[in-house]
Amino acid sequence: MHLKNWVLGVYSEVEFWKVWMRTRGVFWRSEYARRLGLDTPLDVQTASLLPANVPAGQVRILDVGSGPLSGLGVTHNGERLSVIAADPLAKAYQIMYQDFGVTPPIPVTLAFAEDLITFFKKDEFDLVVCQFGLMFFTDRH
Repeated sequence: MHLKNWVLGVYSEVEFWKVWMRTRGVFWRSEYARRLGLDTPLDVQTASLLPANVPAGQVRILDVGSGPLSGLGVTHNGERLSVIAADPLAKAYQIMYQDFGVTPPIPVTLAFAEDLITFFKKDEFDLVVCQFGLMFFTDRH
C-alpha cells in the first residue's frame, strides 16, 4: 500500500477504533476486557518467542502496529513485562483514551514501522512483534 492509500484509509481505521472504544468492544467485549487487564498473560505464541536467557521481568518487547490497545498481554510467569506499543495513529488513540475514559495497561507511542530506528535505539528490544500491522505498512518492500 502506498502512502496515498494509507492516508485515505486512516479515517476509517480511526472511526473503527472510536466505535470499538466507545462501546467497550462492540461484538468483542471479552477481547476488549482482556486487552485492558493489568495482569493479562502474554499470548502463547509470543511467549514461545521470548529469549530464554533473559528473565521475564527484564524482557523488553515492541508491539509494532499495536492499535490503541495492544493484544499481547503484560505478564509472563507471573512477572510484569516491559511492552512498548507503537502505532502511527498513536496521537488519535491518545485522544480516544481521554474521550472514553480508558487507561491502557500499555500506552501507545508514535512510531512508523517502516522507520523504527528513528523512534527507538538499535537492539533496544529483546523481541519485536507485529501481529496486525503488516497490512497497513505504507511500503512493504
